Amino acid sequence: LVEQPETHLHPKLQAEIGSVMAESILNTPRSVKNWIVETHSETILLRILKLIRDGQFKSDLLRVYYIDQNENGISQINQMQVSSEGELLSQWPDGFFSTDIDEIF
Repeated sequence: LVEQPETHLHPKLQAEIGSVMAESILNTPRSVKNWIVETHSETILLRILKLIRDGQFKSDLLRVYYIDQNENGISQINQMQVSSEGELLSQWPDGFFSTDIDEIF
């Protein structure tokens, strides 16, 4: 269980964290190692998705969840769908993956 491993790290090193986690899972029997990572880093997730696209990691080894409030203000856990090609199939909530574009324009 890791909380915000990206804290105080340059984005390049954040991406490497994604690679290290993926490699550790691939080099250990599946029933032995799991990671639960609480992060705000798009970079870590993008690296793991890239590894899936490159055929170096299987999409069924990745679960992506986010916590959001419903219309009644109650927190709920939502699972994002990831394709076998490493694409996010679910719509991200507002504020995710959009801040860079918002800042540019």
